[in-house]
Amino acid sequence: MKAWVLILWLCPAWATAFGFSITSPDRPAIWYNRAGDKVSQHLDWDREKREVVLYVAYNTVEFMPLADQTYYNTFRLSFPMVRWDESTNRLYFIDRHGRRIDIGHVEPGIMGDRVVLNDDVRLSAQRSNGVIHAAIVSGEKAER
Repeated sequence: MKAWVLILWLCPAWATAFGFSITSPDRPAIWYNRAGDKVSQHLDWDREKREVVLYVAYNTVEFMPLADQTYYNTFRLSFPMVRWDESTNRLYFIDRHGRRIDIGHVEPGIMGDRVVLNDDVRLSAQRSNGVIHAAIVSGEKAER
């Protein structure tokens, strides 16, 4: 069991009959004692770099006033293995067997291009051991 976990952790994108996981290679450090609750997270499409990016904000003090963004730290994590098919407006990745797996689409907006994931796909962003880990997952773990 431990060998499977290690193999899946080393692969930035994998897919099986049960689902898939696309892991961000970015691991920003986050060092807070009692503070550090997640305030917000959202996925965008970066047209210049042509990649999906996650912006996730954590507070830096306890009992933070939500309106005061000076108490936030925002981190950027990329998903460079995700591609965008402009002709169909679909986001996808290619699994290790060469299959295209669609995961969502891009919605243009005033504040930039927002990523909308398929109903059976979700974002997982967790803080553990002093770093942020993020993945786009599907399958049993994607149940809402």
